[in-house]
Amino acid sequence: QQLVLEDHMKSLMSSEHSYARGLETHIVKMLSDHRKSTVTAVLDEQRECKDCDDDYETSTHCLREQSIAYSSMSAKFAYAMARCDQIDALKASMSTWCAEL
Repeated sequence: QQLVLEDHMKSLMSSEHSYARGLETHIVKMLSDHRKSTVTAVLDEQRECKDCDDDYETSTHCLREQSIAYSSMSAKFAYAMARCDQIDALKASMSTWCAEL
């Protein structure tokens, strides 16, 4: 999934798309799908814990682990967006364009 994100970022950073700002709008569906898969995975884990009659400690541990595993992609995405914002800010600061007063 990270490669998909990187491919989207690379295409948007090409000469056709000179600014990374607004990248979120190009991958909203991917983020939505990931969110749904996270919720589904945690709910499936919860159902499995209930079916196995796991105690409270075991259930919370399993749910936490499942949530953390799926949350790592969101953290990677946030980091990638921050890097794109950093690149965009650097490009803007190096720009020779001046607003007409």
